[in-house]
Amino acid sequence: MLISEARQGVDWQISLIVTEDSAPVNITGYVVKLGIRASEGNDLLLLEVGTGVTITNGPAGAVSFRVTAAQTLVLPVGIHEFNVIAAPAGSGQIVTEWLVGRLTVDRRLA
Repeated sequence: MLISEARQGVDWQISLIVTEDSAPVNITGYVVKLGIRASEGNDLLLLEVGTGVTITNGPAGAVSFRVTAAQTLVLPVGIHEFNVIAAPAGSGQIVTEWLVGRLTVDRRLA
């Protein structure tokens, strides 16, 4: 589990390399999503490729996630859960959960 912090009104970014048996997984063409939920389970934000999710180097398994300052501004202060899920595009395969984490959102600085 990844534990991270964000501040309202400031961009929040994470990156990861997807591996299997210590080798990078080619994620070119994958559908990748990042979801942030309140601790009680309410969905707060969903990012996808093209809207905050970028496959930065598909053959090397590299992907980055960016929640903009405008998006963090409306996230409630508190501890939230997030996860990253993915599947090869058009494959009909079972979705894989790549990452689970906890995001603490702090108040915006004046």
